Amino acid sequence: MTIEEYTAICLRFAEDTKNDGAPDDGRLFVTWRGGWTSSCDNAHGGLGVGWAFGKSADEIRRLAPQKYQEFTDMINAHPVR
Repeated sequence: MTIEEYTAICLRFAEDTKNDGAPDDGRLFVTWRGGWTSSCDNAHGGLGVGWAFGKSADEIRRLAPQKYQEFTDMINAHPVR
């Protein structure tokens, strides 16, 4: 997944959830198959998108590259064996 794809998914997540209350039930919101999904454990290893909840499109575009790097650095530091 590229930074551009990740950014687009984060923008879609923010748009899809703009009328929802703040997610506070422990669910994880992560990338999945070119989109996003809610997961209880993220067993498939998607990148987090929950941080984009309630953010403007401009703010998401500004923050997405940094968030993408943080998530990929974390995955690379702890590879599944």
